[in-house]
Amino acid sequence: MSADSITATCAVVIAVASLIVTVYQKHATRRHNRHSVHPMLRLRHS
Repeated sequence: MSADSITATCAVVIAVASLIVTVYQKHATRRHNRHSVHPMLRLRHS
């Protein structure tokens, strides 16, 4: 294997890993946002 093919392979591996991390982060953020939003209604009688 030449240096160019090793460099290209490493670039592809890094790009795929970045894509996987981004998709996981998207799902984690959506899950967090769904669980952290609880609307509360407060009524005060005077």
